[in-house]
Amino acid sequence: YRPLLVSARFDRQAWQGQVKFWAQAWVSCQAEADYPQPVQLEISILGLSGYVYRRQSRPVRLPDNASVPVDHIDFELSELNEDLFFLGLVLTGQDGSILASNRYLMTRGADLQPMLHVPPTSLAIDWTEDQGPEGTEHWHIILKNTGPITALYVWLEDGRTFPLSQHALS
Repeated sequence: YRPLLVSARFDRQAWQGQVKFWAQAWVSCQAEADYPQPVQLEISILGLSGYVYRRQSRPVRLPDNASVPVDHIDFELSELNEDLFFLGLVLTGQDGSILASNRYLMTRGADLQPMLHVPPTSLAIDWTEDQGPEGTEHWHIILKNTGPITALYVWLEDGRTFPLSQHALS
């Protein structure tokens, strides 16, 4: 589990027949909140195109060893020009660093089927490789979406064979 989590409560992912989208942002913090307070919460409604339909931000105090609701967003669904959209949540520290983030995919449709029929986009990949301690390989991968819409269902796999002596199995 992460010591700090930002999450959302919402009634559904498929919003057909609804006039407004509504969600409540929650913050969960384990033990004592060991961050300079307050932190900044940003809640966004973003289209699959990357267009930001709504963004709101406010300072929030992190709870000690608790989960608490900290804000909400409501949004007229008629303002969307796309069937798929995201609810984005970001907690940033006083120095601007991202402490926690989360993103939820939603649809204006009756069910989740539009999420399975997203147009393709283009991805560019770049990497560097170096030797770590004891001769181990370290790869640094940069994956960039160069297409017009958000890339969904991206999965990276390492096809190399690893000797079992270098890995702990449980």
